[in-house]
Amino acid sequence: MIPKWAMTRKSCFKITAAILLTAVLICMAAVVLVPRLLDLDRYRPQILSLMEKSLNRHVSYETASFTRDLIPAVVVKGIIIKEKTGAATLLTVDRLSFRLVLLPLLHKEVRLGGIVLDRPVLMLERDQAGIFSLSDLFAGPPSSYHVHINELQIKNGLIRFTDRISPHEGFTTALENLDLQVNGLARGKVSGFKLSTVIHDQEGRAELSLSGKVGIPAQDVSLVKAKLDVALSAKNLDSGAYWLYYGRFLPFERTQGALDIQGVFKGTLQEFATKGNLTVRGLRLDYPRVFHSRITPKQIDLGFDLELTPRDILAKSIDLRVDGLQVKGSLALVDIHGRDPHLTVQAVSSPFRLEEAAS
Repeated sequence: MIPKWAMTRKSCFKITAAILLTAVLICMAAVVLVPRLLDLDRYRPQILSLMEKSLNRHVSYETASFTRDLIPAVVVKGIIIKEKTGAATLLTVDRLSFRLVLLPLLHKEVRLGGIVLDRPVLMLERDQAGIFSLSDLFAGPPSSYHVHINELQIKNGLIRFTDRISPHEGFTTALENLDLQVNGLARGKVSGFKLSTVIHDQEGRAELSLSGKVGIPAQDVSLVKAKLDVALSAKNLDSGAYWLYYGRFLPFERTQGALDIQGVFKGTLQEFATKGNLTVRGLRLDYPRVFHSRITPKQIDLGFDLELTPRDILAKSIDLRVDGLQVKGSLALVDIHGRDPHLTVQAVSSPFRLEEAAS
């Protein structure tokens, strides 16, 4: 005779197995049937009308569908968004995929996850009046829906910027082979990111990569308070390519030279620490007020360890090498906002003849 407790355990096992089997069958059926029941092409006019009203631009796409994954994702192919005039193209995306959580929509929340843009191309311009082609998208009253983006990925993207305002008229630069990964993109959260791209401008090509974390301030706090923990790597940047934008802030004439940077940055824009190395090759510097002739060192190497506090600017370590010259030291500017800031400099250098660096 079989004990009652054995029968009870055997019955529980059968019931549990039946429930699991039923759940699996329901999930399999949902994966197969839901994409068929929710045929996005049936709603193409409504989707396009909503997008065009939101963007104030003509929008088109080739296909839209659901994937047959356990958690279906929306896939849209061949997206084209025109400029406001309708003549030029603002954005194209070969393939966009994302997952939308439905229940938060009842509370006017849009939660998107797994956003992937394959080969997006953004054509950004600034007109002669100084207005960017995207400016209108950031104007107007805020949306009644709160948007939350958990993950964002860009694969092999391109951003091309053309400036038509004087004196930069005709200037063009591009971010090519753009790869970007971002997670936890929300106010009050810490977001991780990784970016790599090739900068292509009128002077040549340069490689740039950024990675790290950003502590995004809460909704009622300025983004200037964001806390950064970032690593930067740049190779072959042209020091003169963007002279029209920053040259007016410097006391000398336009420079030339290729710039490499490796460094880390931790803190906010008002209080931070940064450490790294900088190399300049083929520098051409004209500074008549200080040097009687052009300075043309073959290579400059600078190692630095800097810190900015609410009161002080501290260069804890400076290691400068210019051809045959080497300078090591430190610098401290104390009480920078006070009435009597105090500067302390310590430096040791090797023997050097300045005329050897002049052309």
